[in-house]
Amino acid sequence: MYCKSCGAENSDSSNYCWQDGAYLAGDGRAYQLLTPKNESVYCSNCGEKVAETDNYCQSCGKELFLYKGTEREKQIKPAVSLGFPAFQFSYLKKAFIPSISAFILMLILNAALFLFEQHKFDDLIQNISENNQYFNFVEDLSREVNTDLYPLSHPIGLTDVVMFTHLVEPTFHFSVNGSAGYGDTGSMKGTLHIDTLFLLLIFIPIFSSFCIGVFKGRKQRTDSFYEQIYTAAAIGLIYGIFLSVFSLFSGFSFDRSFASQYYKIHLDFHTSYSFIQCFFTGGFIAAIFSLIGMLFARDYRHFTSHLIGNVSFGHAIHQGFSTFIRGLVSVMAVTVIVVLIQVNKWKENLALLLDISGMDKMTENTSMFATLVGTQLGAFIWNLLHLSPLTNHWKWEDSEGELTYSLFSGLNSSHPEFLPSDADLMNLLDPPIYLKLAVLIPIFLCLFAGYRLTMKNGLSFKEIAVFSLTYSFFMLCLAGISNWTVGTTFFSSDNNLEQSFHFSLGFHLFGVFIRSLLFSYLFAVLGGYLAKKRHIVN
Repeated sequence: MYCKSCGAENSDSSNYCWQDGAYLAGDGRAYQLLTPKNESVYCSNCGEKVAETDNYCQSCGKELFLYKGTEREKQIKPAVSLGFPAFQFSYLKKAFIPSISAFILMLILNAALFLFEQHKFDDLIQNISENNQYFNFVEDLSREVNTDLYPLSHPIGLTDVVMFTHLVEPTFHFSVNGSAGYGDTGSMKGTLHIDTLFLLLIFIPIFSSFCIGVFKGRKQRTDSFYEQIYTAAAIGLIYGIFLSVFSLFSGFSFDRSFASQYYKIHLDFHTSYSFIQCFFTGGFIAAIFSLIGMLFARDYRHFTSHLIGNVSFGHAIHQGFSTFIRGLVSVMAVTVIVVLIQVNKWKENLALLLDISGMDKMTENTSMFATLVGTQLGAFIWNLLHLSPLTNHWKWEDSEGELTYSLFSGLNSSHPEFLPSDADLMNLLDPPIYLKLAVLIPIFLCLFAGYRLTMKNGLSFKEIAVFSLTYSFFMLCLAGISNWTVGTTFFSSDNNLEQSFHFSLGFHLFGVFIRSLLFSYLFAVLGGYLAKKRHIVN
C-alpha cells in the first residue's frame, strides 16, 4: 500500500505511514498539498477509486496533483523586425483612392475659403492699382482699343489659393515691348517673387490629409505599422504628383497687344509656381499627416506612441515629435489670445494704419486676423525661445543691411546707423521679461522628455541624440515654412537700367537646426540624470 499523503510505499499491515506518520486506513485525512488537483475520482494509472483529498493513489502510488504550467501553452511573442520590408506595387493601388479623396477635399476647402475671402482680394488689388501709374496707363490703353482687363484686375483665383495653402510662393512676371510711329522701340521686364504667406493657411491640406488618414486607418485596422508607413508614402507620392500637375494650370495670364497710329505695345503678365516645390511640399504634407491620421485612428490619445517597439529608437522619435507639438501649440495659443486682445483694443488705429496699403479689410474679422497673425508670431517666438535670432536682411542695388533680434540681446545690426537713435525706442524694443521667462517652456519640455526616456529604457545617450535630431528636424521645417522673403528684378532697355531688391524676415535654417539640437540634447541629458538620481534614491 502507498501513503495517500506522501506516496511512500508501506506494508499492507501498517496503520500509519513510516515516513510522515499519516493514517493509512479509515477516514483519516492526509496533509493535502496546495496545488491544483485532478478532478477525476479514479486514478489515471491503475483505475482505482481515489478520494478528493488524496495526493497519491494508495494502490499504485501515482501522483494525483497537477501543475498549472502543464495545463496551458505559453504564448511567446515573436521577435519584432526593426527593418523595413520590401515595397510592393499594391501599396500604390491602395493609396490611389485616398490620394484623390484628400486632393478633392482640399479643393473643396480652398474653394470655400476663396468664396468667403474673394471680395477682400479684389478690394486689395483695386486699392493697390488705383494710384499706380502703370495700372492707369494700361486701363487707358484698354479703353482706347476696347480690351477686357479682367485677368489683370483679378490676378488671384482659386488655383492661386490652392498654391498659397501649400505655402508654394508665386512669382509674377511682366514684360512690356513697344514701338512708336517714328521707329523708336523699347522694352521693360521684371519679376516679383513673394514668399510672405501666413503659416495658418497650411492647415487646409494638413486637415484634408489627416481626415483621409483617419478614414483609411479605421477602414483597415489590420494593417501593420510598416504597411501604414508605405501606404502614407504612396499617398504622399500620388498627392504630390497631382499638386505639381495642378500647378501648371495655376495662376493668371494676361497677354494683350495695343495698337494705334502712334504706337504699338505688347503686354505680358503671368504667374508661375515651382513644379518641383509643389511635388515635394504637397507630398511631404500628405505623407506625414495621413500617417498621423492612420495612427490617430488606432489610438487618438497616444497616436505617435505606436512607434515604440516598431522601429529603432521609436520612443525617442515619439518624444521628439510630441515635445515639439506640445511646445509649439501652447506658444501659438497664448500668442493668438494676446494678439486678439490687442487687436480689439487698437482696432480703429490699426485699421487706419493698414488703410495706407489697402489692407484695412483684413481687420473686419478680428478673430481671423488675430489667428493669422498670432500663429505666425507664435512660430517666430517659438524659434526665439531656442536662442535663435530673428533676422531681417535687405538688399537694394549697392545698399545692404541686416537687423537681428534675439531674446536676451535685443535689437542689433551689422550697421549701427540702421539702429534707432532714441534710447526710449530702443528700450521699448527690448524683449519683455515675460518673453525671457518663456524660455522655461522648451527647457521644461526637454527635461521632461529626457526624464521619460531614462525612466523607460535607462540613460542612453544614443536615444537622447535621436530625440534631439527628431526635435531639431521639426524645428528646421517650422523655420523654413514660416520665413518671409520678397524679391524683385527690373530691367529697362531705354537706359539699360537694371535693378533688384531683396527683403527677408526669418531665421537662418542651419543656425536653427544647430541651436535646437544642442538646446534639446543638453536639457534632455539633464532630465535623464534627474531621473537616474531619483531611481537611485528610491
